[in-house]
Amino acid sequence: MERQKMKKKGFTLVELLVVIAIIAMLLAILMPALSKVRLLAQRLMCGTNITGIGKAMLAYSSDDKYESFPVAGSAGATWNRGIGGIEGENSFEWRNVRFEDTLTNQRVTLNAHLYLLVKYADVPPEQFICPGSDQKKFELNKYNLTEVSPVPTNLTEVWDFGSKDDDAPDGARGKGHQSYSYQLPVKLLSSQTGGVFAVTATSSLMKPIMADRSPFWQDPMGTASTAYLYVWDAANDKVFASSVPAGNATYHQKEGQNVLYADIHAKFEKQANCGVESDNIYTTWGVATLPIDADQAALLSQCGKGASMTEGAEVRISTAIQTDNTYYPRSVDDSYLVSDVDNAGQ
Repeated sequence: MERQKMKKKGFTLVELLVVIAIIAMLLAILMPALSKVRLLAQRLMCGTNITGIGKAMLAYSSDDKYESFPVAGSAGATWNRGIGGIEGENSFEWRNVRFEDTLTNQRVTLNAHLYLLVKYADVPPEQFICPGSDQKKFELNKYNLTEVSPVPTNLTEVWDFGSKDDDAPDGARGKGHQSYSYQLPVKLLSSQTGGVFAVTATSSLMKPIMADRSPFWQDPMGTASTAYLYVWDAANDKVFASSVPAGNATYHQKEGQNVLYADIHAKFEKQANCGVESDNIYTTWGVATLPIDADQAALLSQCGKGASMTEGAEVRISTAIQTDNTYYPRSVDDSYLVSDVDNAGQ
């Protein structure tokens, strides 16, 4: 009798299968919600990171005689872009503990400007990492610096987030050490004819000065002269909503980017055309009207809410980056947030 009672207390196979099925259904329902919560937490942490960097920039500018936000290199320096590591004999040497900015026509990576906050404003390297990215914080001891004399021993003795040429054999460097784009503070090329509009304490308070990495980060000076960042609905004079993700940063599922403004507040913007005049922050002012080929017509038809586009049709697109000196900020309010190439100089 006692054994029979014990048997009745157990679950049958059918009951177990039902319980397992219920648990599986609950997990299927909850997992997407949990994933969304995780992504939102990453966005918030990313926004907190760049807000803290912005406060450090403001403190840095108060000690600069020109009230300028971080600008590295000598007068007349141009953007190195990080392509191939060290680019030319006058390039900024990231590991040189005795660096002096007396060179002319000096090339400087974008990350060298931001690294000044590590050197002089006590910003930790991990604050430059977006939690949604695949990058790792900069650690000097992960680099092979045996050929450098004297050997830098701490973060304040180097001038950038490391170069691929000096990466440790174990690959500890990861995909880079700096997750954000910054307003271009130097000339694009020495032949650039336009001015340079670095951010200062007197810049327009609504000017975007920093954001998640530009969608051009893999090739910021690519061979293509234009990119379909967003496409206008000419009839209604507005951007096709389905084309907006193409111009957004990659670290937040192309849903938008955290943007830091000159008044040091950060906001998650759902599209990149959020500059002073609602222009795209990753390109210079202006748009182009171009005829399209058959392949582009098919692609843009998908972006146009079902609108049919045929070969030879003219569409307005945002201008991207070109290999000459024509793409640079046009005025003090023209945001142009750029990033170094991911495979070097970071």
